[in-house]
Amino acid sequence: MAVQWQLIEIFFHMYCLFLKTWNHTIFGLHFALMFLKKMFI
Repeated sequence: MAVQWQLIEIFFHMYCLFLKTWNHTIFGLHFALMFLKKMFI
């Protein structure tokens, strides 16, 4: 049971890390697009 819980915890941390990096990537792209729009328009 302890080993199974450790695996779940590891997967949870990996998932959180993935969500964090994904959100940062989306935020970065969104910010870049807004910046470009302000530059050109």
